[in-house]
Amino acid sequence: MILDSTDTDIFAAVTQFYVRLRRVTGRVVDVLYMVENQEYAQHLIDYAKTIDDTELQSHVNHLTRSFNLVKVPVVVEQPEQVVERPVPQRVWFLG
Repeated sequence: MILDSTDTDIFAAVTQFYVRLRRVTGRVVDVLYMVENQEYAQHLIDYAKTIDDTELQSHVNHLTRSFNLVKVPVVVEQPEQVVERPVPQRVWFLG
C-alpha cells in the first residue's frame, strides 16, 4: 500500500490526474485502487507518460514525486529442473 486514502493531498492529486486522463484518452481508472496499489499506480503513470499532453505530464511528475515510486523488480520464477529419463527399450519375451 502506498498510503491510505485519508491523505487528502494525494487523493486530490490522483483525482486531478484521473480527470485529465479521462479528458485526453477517455480511459476510466479506479482512483481508490490507484491510491492503495503501487503496481496499478505505476502502470497508469507509465501509460500516461506515452501521451503527449503537457498538463497530464505535470500530473504524472507530481504523482511520481508524491508516491515516491520506484520501479519494483519483477521476480520471475525459475522453472523446475527437468530430469531427462532414458528412453525405454523394447524387450521381447518369447514363450
